Amino acid sequence: MAAFLRGYSISAAKFVQLPLMILLGLFLLHPINGAAYERMASLNLCMDQILLNWANPKDITSVTWLADTEQYRTAPVPQTVYLNRARAEELLPLKPDLVLVGQFGAQRAARRLKELGINVVSIPDAYNLEQLQQQLAALKAVLGPLAPLQKRQRQLRELLDSPQPQQRITAVILSANNITYGSGMLEHQLLQRAGFINLAAEGASISWGGSASKKS
Repeated sequence: MAAFLRGYSISAAKFVQLPLMILLGLFLLHPINGAAYERMASLNLCMDQILLNWANPKDITSVTWLADTEQYRTAPVPQTVYLNRARAEELLPLKPDLVLVGQFGAQRAARRLKELGINVVSIPDAYNLEQLQQQLAALKAVLGPLAPLQKRQRQLRELLDSPQPQQRITAVILSANNITYGSGMLEHQLLQRAGFINLAAEGASISWGGSASKKS
């Protein structure tokens, strides 16, 4: 699903400073004006953040409870927005005209809502820059050709087309629970494009305060 919330820059050096949750929401800069949907809901944290940062608050009917926790809150959650726990029975009374879900989570609820005629759209997860392009395209197909979104797509294409610098300095991205990111992951690509060698992709054992890190 993101600094794109604050002072987005296409430089890869800026990318590596951002937590993955925000990187996956790189499109969260500008609110939607005149959204086609008026009762949007989400069963996925990344989609929560997209709605809360993009959409007009009056057009959001529900997001997951995680979006209102200190750890994951990227925007205020209006008091009128119902905090769901990814259960179909919670959303039915709200009569949403769009429900965004992720590729894997809340699949039982998503299937049930579809069976009951609710408009459910699954947005693919993104684990590298190429998949991030696909995620942007999927969001564009649902929310329309928004100018800010198209701009982000152009910037991402420029990043992918730009030559990679010669890596000389080793670096590592350390996430919660001492988790690092190996080759093929979004964070690995960002480190490379910022001019770093990803230590976690080199098979090195990394320890912090006597605790070995786990490679994703």
